Amino acid sequence: MIGSVADGSLFWDVIYPNLMKNKLLLSLRIQRNKLIHTSEQTQIGNHYILVSGLLQESLISSIFIL
Repeated sequence: MIGSVADGSLFWDVIYPNLMKNKLLLSLRIQRNKLIHTSEQTQIGNHYILVSGLLQESLISSIFIL
């Protein structure tokens, strides 16, 4: 037997390490989701800048054509 409940070794040898592993995995998953979210925001921001730049260029071009 790994450990008895009476001496607490089952908790420290089996349960606690699994809790810490799950906590670490959850933390990594949250961080990854934040990175993905930030990356999506950056892509949206870059797209907005690109579209704004194209609109400005077309406005400038139309002014010169007039």
